[in-house]
Amino acid sequence: MLNEYLRLSGFSIVTLGNFDERAAYQIVEGIYSSVITNDITRRHNIMNFDLFNRVVKYIVENVGKTFSANAIAKFLKSEGRSLSIEAVYNYLSWLEKAFVIYRCRRYDLQGKSILKTQEKFYLADSSLKYCIMGFNPKSVAAMLENIVYFELRRRGYEVYV
Repeated sequence: MLNEYLRLSGFSIVTLGNFDERAAYQIVEGIYSSVITNDITRRHNIMNFDLFNRVVKYIVENVGKTFSANAIAKFLKSEGRSLSIEAVYNYLSWLEKAFVIYRCRRYDLQGKSILKTQEKFYLADSSLKYCIMGFNPKSVAAMLENIVYFELRRRGYEVYV
């Protein structure tokens, strides 16, 4: 059941519908496309959809890993693309407001303050990663961390890196 939950989704329509993997991913991809296309790109007048989509894929590929807006900007530069750090912050904020990703901030134990760099981001549902990137058994650990993050939040805990 855990394997099925990891791979197929926690979205009610998929869970209750008893779909095979291909159909489940098509439904999740439709949900993702609807949110990205209708909610984010139109609302914020994003002109370069390819660049925005590449940022989204970077985040999806790096679920459960620490990274910064600067790291994303540098990665895009290495691909011959240009995007300001401010634009990356905007993209991250818009994805959060659309409930596609959730930010987990870093906590400095010695200074006892919340840091603004090297945060982790988690996906609203693990199936979002698999419908975009395909299933990879090596990513299961990151998706388990994703599930634990949301379970801790559901139980009322504040979660930090």
